[in-house]
Amino acid sequence: VRFWRPLQPKEFSQLFIDAVLFGIYGMLAFSVGRGIDFSFFATLLFIVATTKYAFMLEKTPHSRTIKRKILIDLAGALLCAAALLGTLMGYAEFSAMALAAVFAGANVYLLWHKPMYRLL
Repeated sequence: VRFWRPLQPKEFSQLFIDAVLFGIYGMLAFSVGRGIDFSFFATLLFIVATTKYAFMLEKTPHSRTIKRKILIDLAGALLCAAALLGTLMGYAEFSAMALAAVFAGANVYLLWHKPMYRLL
């Protein structure tokens, strides 16, 4: 939040999307333990976050950083959608473990190897 706040335009649309994201985070927290619900809200979270940053793209001088964040969020949306599909197909445990493993690896990569929170 500290990194993105100064880059974010002070517009109603951004505040509205932030409020929607806050609500989705809440629903995500309450859906832990329910594979379909959790995967659905996680997918929705990444889709809405991608929209948020797409709206920011033309309104900030840091377009390379925003584009990278959009690609990262799209990858998260695809991963969560794959986990949702796997869960719906009857592979809930495998989907949950694969989701957790890939996210853990992505976090190591994006926080230490090639940090996502830096200006390009």
